[in-house]
Amino acid sequence: MLSYLLHLSLCWGLFALLYHALLRRETLFGANRGYLLATALAGLLLPVLNQAFPVLNAASESLAFALPVVTIDLEQAVQQSALWTGAGYMKWVYFAGGLLTAVRLFWGLGKISAMLAGARREYLPGGSVLVRTEKARLPFSFFRWIFAPPDFGARASDRDMLAHEQAHVQAWHSLDVLLLEILCVVFWFHPLAHWYRRSLRTVHEYQADAAAAAHTSRKQYGLLLLEQVQTGLPVAFVNHF
Repeated sequence: MLSYLLHLSLCWGLFALLYHALLRRETLFGANRGYLLATALAGLLLPVLNQAFPVLNAASESLAFALPVVTIDLEQAVQQSALWTGAGYMKWVYFAGGLLTAVRLFWGLGKISAMLAGARREYLPGGSVLVRTEKARLPFSFFRWIFAPPDFGARASDRDMLAHEQAHVQAWHSLDVLLLEILCVVFWFHPLAHWYRRSLRTVHEYQADAAAAAHTSRKQYGLLLLEQVQTGLPVAFVNHF
């Protein structure tokens, strides 16, 4: 397990450095999204297939053959027992952290389900559904549902916000978000898993902004973004304006 985590960290770390150095400032948002998804998956699979960092694998194998034969006395046996006890504690810590992260995820899904129950729905072109609810302070989307306040549509800026959320829906950004949330449940302790989640969410927002800004002036759309920057968000992992 430790060997797998080492290889995983090296793969993700290398991919993250390449992204930061070469792709982070590029405006090919679709390519950046594909890179992040592909490298997140590659980091998980390459260690399993023993294709990542063969030099380290060879070094570890040669080290195993070079170890001398030793005699384990009673004191060493007690130390080994203590190590196993520590490993047991680490397993409990891991499962506790994963459980808390999973509870957060299911709490968010439950909150979305509660918003859907009994809400007024309006079917829009392109397959999206506008859900009007008082629990939505700003428009946000999850898969094909776009949640908005009851008075949404009364302002001129609402058209741009709707275009932003429809871009999320049409690009299936929620699928990416859900996959990365599950990844962060399994690897809740790994900072690079959370880096992938943040980076992918940022690319999503750039993609949606580019699609929405195509229907209005960039200055007007930029002012709209500044107006909404202080507004709170109802659910952490949805696609929001």
